[in-house]
Amino acid sequence: FFFALCISWADHCSMDYLAFCGKTFDDSDESDETSEADDAYLESFLSKPDPDLKPPADKPDRTPKPPPRRIQMHIRNPPFSVSPGPDVYSLSFNEDGQFLAASYSDSEVRVFSVAKGTVAYRFQINAKRAPATMIRFRPDPEGKKNVVLVGGANGELQLWHVTSKRCIYKTVEICDTTQEPNAIYAADYQRNGKFLATAGMDTAVRVYDEVKHTVVQAFQTDEVQGIRGHGNRVFAVKWHDQDHNLLLSGGWDRTVRVWDMRVPESVKTIFGPYICGHSLDVRGNTVLAGTCTSEEQCNLYDLRSCNRLRILPLPIPDADIFSCEFVSNMPECAAISGSKGLACVMDTTTGHIVGEEKCATSAFCCSPHGGHHGTMVAFGCAGGYISCLAAQTKNPPFLT
Repeated sequence: FFFALCISWADHCSMDYLAFCGKTFDDSDESDETSEADDAYLESFLSKPDPDLKPPADKPDRTPKPPPRRIQMHIRNPPFSVSPGPDVYSLSFNEDGQFLAASYSDSEVRVFSVAKGTVAYRFQINAKRAPATMIRFRPDPEGKKNVVLVGGANGELQLWHVTSKRCIYKTVEICDTTQEPNAIYAADYQRNGKFLATAGMDTAVRVYDEVKHTVVQAFQTDEVQGIRGHGNRVFAVKWHDQDHNLLLSGGWDRTVRVWDMRVPESVKTIFGPYICGHSLDVRGNTVLAGTCTSEEQCNLYDLRSCNRLRILPLPIPDADIFSCEFVSNMPECAAISGSKGLACVMDTTTGHIVGEEKCATSAFCCSPHGGHHGTMVAFGCAGGYISCLAAQTKNPPFLT
């Protein structure tokens, strides 16, 4: 009887152990993605628990719980620029994170060496010192490295080869109705570098063929065709990160419009965001939009339904948002900058502040970069101040 009891007890423990290990193995191998049907089923199931179904008191749940992911970003010292100067309007890292380009209110462009934190190249984009309102490094799928696009308040679009400090292309964007130069406020490249989208004062969103430098599509109001476009200045454009046909734009008319390259009019509209800077981004089916309002300034929207998903809590509750963008290799995080010195990186799922910079002036722009060894987020402010938050994700140490 004693031996039979021992064998039965051992079999029971083995089954419990195998079940425990099997549960752990299944959890680590199953995909993070679930279908909408599964999500709906789980939501309905969890929202209505069976009151009679209770775990036995003598068998607590021993399933291992993974620790919460707590990435912490720290201020990179010294900052890129500390001396007083013209306002920083736009920032852009190149693809390998070697350079950080900044455009200024006096039309100057400075390109910083990220490793050294010092100015490596600088040039003036026009003699009249019209503000350089935006700057973007061009993607280099064909090995054409270190080419930067600069847009100005005088309507000029210029391509510069950074290391040789040569302007390799220049054009002036003209407003269709007034035939005057159109002030450029926003621009964004497709990830493959094939198309460039621009927007500005005249409310139109133009798409250029990057090779031919010609406009292949202009999204704007056409009363004859019954097409509705933006009704005021456009300050943000952003290509979808997965679908190369989709383009988002937003501005002063409190609408975010979703455009499809295959049709002339917007296919979706998100109402509400009053966008006054580069404060629009999209990742998958989630849209991030920042507004210049006294409340509910930073929001997440569902691209499919155009409904708001979440209001993000800001460390400075009444700050206007001038720029916000998802961090590429930290998919749950977003970089946010605005008035009253707001400059932070936030976990959008929890509201936790991953990193924060206390800027003395308004932060007009931010630019995140996810590299092989770590993540950086640069913030550009009024008065010429540029700072950077860094998080190490791999060895060797990054930017020590």
